[in-house]
Amino acid sequence: MLKMSKEPLKAAQLAELTWVSRQVIVQDMALLRAREEPIIATSQGYIYFKDSPLQRVIFSRHSAEDTERELNLLVDLGVQVLDVGVEHSVYGKIIRPLKVKSRLDVKNFILNMAKKDAMLL
Repeated sequence: MLKMSKEPLKAAQLAELTWVSRQVIVQDMALLRAREEPIIATSQGYIYFKDSPLQRVIFSRHSAEDTERELNLLVDLGVQVLDVGVEHSVYGKIIRPLKVKSRLDVKNFILNMAKKDAMLL
């Protein structure tokens, strides 16, 4: 249904159409996303990208304390944070892979940064 839909489909809509609970739909979507199916969860519903997923650059400025909250907000919206970069006055653009796509990835990233006493880019 997602593959054929031109509009986002809410879990409740899919549940009604398939005669299962909304929770079953949410769990199944999580399993499909874990298998790297190109499904994005938005506030309007689920979207299946027929082509490659959209990629956008997001510019943000935040404190170290806000990093975890911001990353969780992004992954909760279905965003995968591929990399992180800064524009340095001497070195120019510095980009490093991040590959954060779940709350577990966020937690592991934050713990790893703290464990190594590392600074954010």
